[in-house]
Amino acid sequence: MKKLDIKYNVNSNGCFEVTSHALDGDGYPMAKRGGKSTPLHRIVFNETYPQISIEGKCVIHKCGNTKCVNPEHLFCGDQESHATVRLTNGTTAKGEHNGRSKLKETEVVKIFLNKKDTNAELSRRYGVDRKVIRDIKSRKKWQSVTEKLST
Repeated sequence: MKKLDIKYNVNSNGCFEVTSHALDGDGYPMAKRGGKSTPLHRIVFNETYPQISIEGKCVIHKCGNTKCVNPEHLFCGDQESHATVRLTNGTTAKGEHNGRSKLKETEVVKIFLNKKDTNAELSRRYGVDRKVIRDIKSRKKWQSVTEKLST
């Protein structure tokens, strides 16, 4: 296996923040392995702990820092444990920063404050299901936006 030449800076949390490799769109340093672009933290984990199979699993940052390759900050887990760590670290994409979101925060504010139109009308206007409109108005969804608003 080809040895990686990784350059990094150590931050105050002990994270090894990579400076030598390009980042993907999610902020992970990437490296080529077997002709395939692979997140560097997965490669580092696999080389540090070859006895642990990462096939079909997540290599998770305890620190929540996507640039970190400190093996002591990495562990292997499933999607559920990955989601839990992201919630704990506050690194889960919320609101319009979530790639699957169809709405912008300004639209959520308009929906929440709209008392005139029906949920069906708002649903058609914004291209989302009526349940999304209902969940916004009842503060089940988009709480980070609606909690600041009075009804």
